[in-house]
Amino acid sequence: MTILAFYFLLWPGEYILLSAEYATPFWLQDIHLFQGLPKHHLTTCTMAKLWTATYVGLEFTNQKNGVKGEIIGLGKSGSNTWCPMLAVIHCIIALYWVHAPPTMPLHAYSTAGHWYGVTASHITAQLQVAALTMGTQYGLLPANISTCSL
Repeated sequence: MTILAFYFLLWPGEYILLSAEYATPFWLQDIHLFQGLPKHHLTTCTMAKLWTATYVGLEFTNQKNGVKGEIIGLGKSGSNTWCPMLAVIHCIIALYWVHAPPTMPLHAYSTAGHWYGVTASHITAQLQVAALTMGTQYGLLPANISTCSL
């Protein structure tokens, strides 16, 4: 979720579980994958076909600039770790693996048959670990980092 938030410049209410009334999380059905011009239909797309995508778009149903239904997209970043396309494909696989409906938020995950959502504290904890590991060389302390830092 952190990779999506960073590359797509998302607000916390778009990529994590947030109870605020302005929260508009992305759902599985908001993902658009393309291989050139043809669009992959997620309901019929095979696992092998997912990996052939060359472009991913997220449909903003409540866009910050007021344009509803706009699709903002990105291609591969060139990194196997920090790539918005690969991050989206991993979300798709994780949600379809547990038979999530198209209206399932991307931040959802299932453990032992129960659904949960990635929260601000989950993201903050991971960012703080990164700051602890690499931040001192850049003057960053874990206490300076939170979900809003993205």
